Amino acid sequence: MGEAAVQGLIARKEPAMLRALAESELRGRRASLREVTTARGFTLTAAQDERIDAGADAATLDGWLRRMVTAASADAVWSSE
Repeated sequence: MGEAAVQGLIARKEPAMLRALAESELRGRRASLREVTTARGFTLTAAQDERIDAGADAATLDGWLRRMVTAASADAVWSSE
C-alpha cells in the first residue's frame, strides 16, 4: 500500500488503520522502555516484561520510561504503584 493510500485511510479515520497506528505507537514505546532498561544495565523480570506487554496505555508506558531513566533499579520503576 502506498503512502498516499495510507494517508487517505488515516484522513478518513478508518478504524482498522487507527487501531494499527495506535498499536504501532505502543510497540515503539515498549521497545524504548526495554532499550533504556538495557542501557541502564538492568534486567527485567519475567513479570515486569509481561506487565509491559499487558496492554498498558501510552501514558502509562511513558511514565514508566521517565522513571526508568533515573531509577536505581528496574524494580524501583514499579515500586511506587
